[in-house]
Amino acid sequence: NIVCPNKQVDPLESFHEGHLLESETYIGGHVECLEAGVFRADIPAKFNLVPSALQQLIHNIDRDLTFTLEVEHGLQRSDAVNYDEVRQQIVSKLEMLRDSPHREESPIIYHLDVGAMYPNIILTNRLQPSAMVSTSDCASCVYNKAENQCKRPMTWTWRGDFSPTSFSEYQSVKRQLEYERINTPNGNNNNSYNKNNTAAGVGGGNLNVRTFSELSEREQTALIRTRLKAYSSRVYRKTKVTSVEQRPDTVCMRE
Repeated sequence: NIVCPNKQVDPLESFHEGHLLESETYIGGHVECLEAGVFRADIPAKFNLVPSALQQLIHNIDRDLTFTLEVEHGLQRSDAVNYDEVRQQIVSKLEMLRDSPHREESPIIYHLDVGAMYPNIILTNRLQPSAMVSTSDCASCVYNKAENQCKRPMTWTWRGDFSPTSFSEYQSVKRQLEYERINTPNGNNNNSYNKNNTAAGVGGGNLNVRTFSELSEREQTALIRTRLKAYSSRVYRKTKVTSVEQRPDTVCMRE
């Protein structure tokens, strides 16, 4: 009975097209260095501008200024007493840059801090974990109507590392382990096991012999992954496959 959603815990095992996933993540924004060197405001630098991009800015000047006034500052465009004057100043500068795209002049040095990039994207697009909804979530929502405009589709890049073995091979390895007796160290370390001595009847020392079903779920998963890696290395000559996909998701604007 809390307001905030419960902490989300990833399952110990997940699959991608029948292959056991080792890890999955997203590919986010990256910082690209277009030109390396030492830049100073008192040393002229060469600039090669794109006239078509500047013309597009001129074409969209009213849209951009209206967005800045009404959305970012909460003002009406009609309330701006010098709108035309400011607009003409901006257009004149853009036209000057468009007509002379190859320039050499003293630059204005800006430091772009990308440390706040992700928080800004999260706040702007309302990207909270609980806001990522599925088709079933929307079907049971009373606001699921076209006029509410509360669903925002967005595309993101998924990257996953998974085992080359098929699901049937995964099940075969798991069934084989169910008939074996596993040597695990005595004590309270429930996440440890002997990776080398898994055959039936092998024991001794400070080892405790247990069946696969007596292991914890986390121990079972770790043992399956270890056995699958050895099987993949022997059969496929590799232990993992990497895949990158574009995936669509729906973000709830009411969450």
